Amino acid sequence: MTKLSIPQLRAIKKEVYLGRILQREIPEIAEDYRNGLSKIKIVEKYDIEERYNIGNNIAQNAVSSALKGHNGCLGVKDYEGLISNKNELEKLASEHQAIAFNSLSKKQRIANGKKAYKLGLGIHGYTKDQRIETSRKGGVIARDKNLGFHALTQEQKKENRIKAIIASGKTPYIIEEKERIFELADNPDYQNGKRGPSYKKIKNQINKEFHNGDSIRTRSSINYVLFRGWKYYYLLTYIS
Repeated sequence: MTKLSIPQLRAIKKEVYLGRILQREIPEIAEDYRNGLSKIKIVEKYDIEERYNIGNNIAQNAVSSALKGHNGCLGVKDYEGLISNKNELEKLASEHQAIAFNSLSKKQRIANGKKAYKLGLGIHGYTKDQRIETSRKGGVIARDKNLGFHALTQEQKKENRIKAIIASGKTPYIIEEKERIFELADNPDYQNGKRGPSYKKIKNQINKEFHNGDSIRTRSSINYVLFRGWKYYYLLTYIS
């Protein structure tokens, strides 16, 4: 067992003491945690750092102590947690981990995943079925409680999708471009006999009018836009 330094022991004692204070002064943090609010968000919601003049790590650990309680070690009297049922606490912790994972960007997931893989931590210790179930639960909880990606407005989601497309080196459609595709699809000069619109001709014309002749749009992307229909004009997230 690693021997703790005196400053580390003091910090832990401070977290444990503050956990008991949080139980008395802000007991509603238990319901916040049950409702999907992370420890970080709980600290922010009640301004715990400023309120008790402490750092963020101590604040989060104090919230943990308040939720799970203290076993009486380090010379600090034991106390029961706001969530005394161990099974419930473990289930909530698992759900919070899943929510946190589903809230990360692709870049963050990759970076965290590489680190966890090297250390053999977290989900890398799960079976394939356990990984699928954990991810599914996190997605459902995030959706039902309006957390993470699901907390964004439709406009914010659209902006994020566009940013992701641009970051991947692709070009999002604009409304005028899609409107032009449907105009060409109705033009007899851009038909492929009785088989319907000529995706090749439409693709060439769109690239000429909107992309200086560069091969940005493909036949498959033209087909996709037409397939989705007029009612999807407002979406600016289709890619070439």
